[in-house]
Order: sequence, then C-alpha cells, then structure tokens
Amino acid sequence: MFIDDDEWFESTDEIINFFKSGEYKNYITANYYIRNYRDYEGHYSKTQIGRLFKMEEGVRFHGAIHEKLNLSFKNSKCLKDYVHHYGYVYKNADEYAAKVLRNRPILEEMLKNDPDNIDNAAQYLIELGASSALIENYNVSKKYAEQFFGRTDNPAYTLILTYYFSYMMDWVNSIEEIEAEYKKYYLIGKLSPVAPPIIDFMMGKMYMKHMKYRKAIHQFERYRAGVTLVRERVYNYEALLSGFSMSFYEQDVLNESLYLQATCFLVLCPLEGLNIQGFDLDEEGIKLKNSISDKDKLVNQEKAILLFKSIKWDDDMDDLFSQMFVFLYACKLRKRMFDFEESIKPCINSNTALFTAWRAFFEAKMPLPEYLVLVDVERIKKFVEKYPQYVENAKQLIVERKRVIEFNALKEQLIKEIESLQNEGKYDEARQLIYEAKKLGVEIN
Repeated sequence: MFIDDDEWFESTDEIINFFKSGEYKNYITANYYIRNYRDYEGHYSKTQIGRLFKMEEGVRFHGAIHEKLNLSFKNSKCLKDYVHHYGYVYKNADEYAAKVLRNRPILEEMLKNDPDNIDNAAQYLIELGASSALIENYNVSKKYAEQFFGRTDNPAYTLILTYYFSYMMDWVNSIEEIEAEYKKYYLIGKLSPVAPPIIDFMMGKMYMKHMKYRKAIHQFERYRAGVTLVRERVYNYEALLSGFSMSFYEQDVLNESLYLQATCFLVLCPLEGLNIQGFDLDEEGIKLKNSISDKDKLVNQEKAILLFKSIKWDDDMDDLFSQMFVFLYACKLRKRMFDFEESIKPCINSNTALFTAWRAFFEAKMPLPEYLVLVDVERIKKFVEKYPQYVENAKQLIVERKRVIEFNALKEQLIKEIESLQNEGKYDEARQLIYEAKKLGVEIN
C-alpha cells in the first residue's frame, strides 16, 4: 500500500477487516476513496484510487508526477474507507500557477521520452490545460489536444479528449463555439463507448451556465441513458475508464445529474413560493417560461419531484444533499407530500446535511421532526459557532430536545405500567391509564 504525504484516513476499519478476514487473497489490487477538497469549507469531489496491491516481481512505479503502478486496478476490491486530501486547495492564483508551471517541464520531458504513453499524455494535457487557462492561451492547448485526433483508433485516446473538453468549457464564452466543439468531440468520442456520456454530462452543465435550461435537460437525459447503455452492453467497461472518467459512472455524478435536471425544470416552472437562487434566465429563457401553459408547468413540476425521489442517498453526502434538502422540504411545504424522510435520515450523520436541514426548517418557521431534534448537544454548539445568526433558534432547539426526551421517557414509563396492568388482568385500570395518558398528549395504541 502507498499513500501521499498530504492525505490521511478518516477510518481504516474496512481495510483492516479486508486483511484480517482473508478476503485479500481473492484480489491482486484494491481501491479506496479519496475526497479531493475544493476549498477549506469542506466541499469536495470523491473518486476511487488504487493504492493497495500484491507485491510481485516486475511491479514498478512509472511517471514523474502522480506516479502510477504498472498494474491494472480495474477488477479491484472497492473499499469504502476514504482519505482526505487538500492538495488541490490553493491560497491564491499565484500559488496555483507556481505548481502548474513547476510541473510543466517535467511532463514535457516525459512526453518526449515516451510519446505514445497514454497516461503521460493525459497528464500532460491536463497540466497544459491548467497552465493555458492561467495565461489565457486557449489556442495553444487546442492545438495540443488536436494532436490526438489522428490516434482515435485506440479508444483510450478518445478519453483524453474528455479532459480537454472539460477545460475548454472554462475558457470559451461563446455557446456557439462550444456547441460546434461538442459535435466534433461527440463524433470522435463515439469510437470509445464510455466517452459520449461523459461529454453529454459536461455539456449539460455548460448549457446551465449559459441559461439554456431546456437543452440542459436533454443533455442530462442523454447522459444517464448513455451510462445505462454502456453498463448493459459493454463487457468489462471499467477497463476503458481512468480515474477521471470513472467518476462519471459512479452514483455521485448520476445523483448530480438528477438534481441538476430537476433544478432546470423548476427554474422554468417553479413551485409556488419556491425561490431558486443562483439560476437566472436570459431573454430567451423568460419568453420560454412565460409560454409554458399551467398544465405543462404542473407536468414539469411532477418530473422534477420524480427526479428528486430517484436520487440514491447514502451516509456520505456532500454539498449536493445540502442543496437538495432545501428543494425537498420546499416541495413538502407546498403540500407535495411524498415519503423522502426515511431515505434521507441517514444523511443527517453529516454535519453539513444536518445544519442545512435545521436552517431550512428555521427559515420556514416550521417545527422540527423528532429525528432533527434528538441530536447530540455538541452538534448544536458547532452549528451556532458556524451560524451565530441562528443562536435563538438553537436555544429553542435545546429546550425542545429536553422536552422530547422527557416526553419519550414518560411515554415509555406509561407503556410499561399499562402492560403490567394488562398482564395482571386489570383491564379497566389499564384503559383508565390510557385515557389519562391521552389527556397528557401521549398516544398509546
């Protein structure tokens, strides 16, 4: 096993059990997750990395930056343990530029010595893209990316183009130019069955950036349909994926596509009283919104809610849950009752999710459900430290927490007394106690 010096584990329980149980004997390699943080506020993206392997003759590291083993990690055991990594968080643009420009000559040398090495070329393209973005030299990077157009008989090379496509969207402001590039890349990308869905997802986000919400909806639908098709028809499709492209086939990005598509529906057809911040409409979008009939608005709202419901939550949610919860709760306030609480309760293990849920209820001036009340007092203190404007709400929460605990204790005691009376055959006394409990607000079946 190997690990970078700027990474650390939250827990290694599953890795330890993997070896203690003897399961490791069935695998040559194993992966765990890495959380690559975007800032010091805790926002991150998650992907698998191959770091555990069986030591055999001939196993070597290759590359000078982001070194890799000469092993395939495609049929690895995937472990749920994860490391934190803040190596991509920079204090300012100068710090970022210094790192990129430091790495550039090393990558150039790697490419010169081994021009046909896909991994080296992909890394070089990414670093070149970053440095080109810094100096706003889009054409240099474009010329470099187009060197690969002649090598697309190898599906692995088409994935390199998805790296470039992702950077291009940050550099180009013209939606017309991006659409032209999209058509070209999609045609080339089809030579690799795993590439088109990735390009569709990135194009959907680009359409949202340019306020083309109806087109974005179409792209996110294409993305999920493409992922499903690849999974069903391409044998061992994982072997075609790299670390970057692998993430587009995992549940996190599928969840994000559902959330973003639902958001597009609600931007064009908002629920009454629901204020969606951060998404504007251009002149064309305003005309489109005004032209949608009330009947079609209801249909689109239904589609948005169905998309919300199809998201698969787990207990490792990031800021997507934070945004999602507000939408879900807003739908509930609009009397759009559907059962989502049971599926998202596990997410409250995350402080980010819990704090967002509290804020949503406090802003709505609605009573908290019990699962948001019975939490550790230390978490309430941390909430106040982060959001001091809610200190009065937090005080009320502590009072409510005490009341709920006392109420539940009273209910438990009454149930025991009633059961005891019933066991002794004292049914009239038991019924009288049930009646008295009801007057106290304790419902006992």
